[in-house]
Amino acid sequence: MPKIKEVTYDEAQLVISEFKAWAAGTQINWAQKSDRYFPKSYSSKNPLMIDGLLPEGLVLELYFKPSILTGVQDTFSASLLFQGVRILGLDAGQPAHHLNLVGENEEMYLREVNPPHLHRCVPDAMTGYAEPLPDASIEDLWEDFLLHANIMDAPELNLPDSGQTRPLL
Repeated sequence: MPKIKEVTYDEAQLVISEFKAWAAGTQINWAQKSDRYFPKSYSSKNPLMIDGLLPEGLVLELYFKPSILTGVQDTFSASLLFQGVRILGLDAGQPAHHLNLVGENEEMYLREVNPPHLHRCVPDAMTGYAEPLPDASIEDLWEDFLLHANIMDAPELNLPDSGQTRPLL
């Protein structure tokens, strides 16, 4: 089993601050995660470039699951992954709350955060800290996340439908 490289807070901040270019084509390609569940969920894994190079272990992973209930938002998440660690993330639409048990010196420490929220690393933990975001459409949250992550040239968010997805291999 390959060993996952540990990522330090400073490394994560450097990667987040670097301008990254979308390297996955002109639209988001979604893959259906499983046929076993209803409604179906979808994911997309997208490489990113820094200075024209594809750094190993740097990807943007997306997840989408449509809601079947009236008045309940679709679930969407975006995760900037470096060496397998989620160094920046957006969660929207999930009914679950997030309790910040890390980030002792942060404003939202030990507070519960509703979706949508932005996950970011803090000096004492790479994962587990989130800050609230204003309610907005998934498309607007996508645009805000791209700004937070310094990702350029990304396509508009095209959410999956039966005509644009491929089965998970």
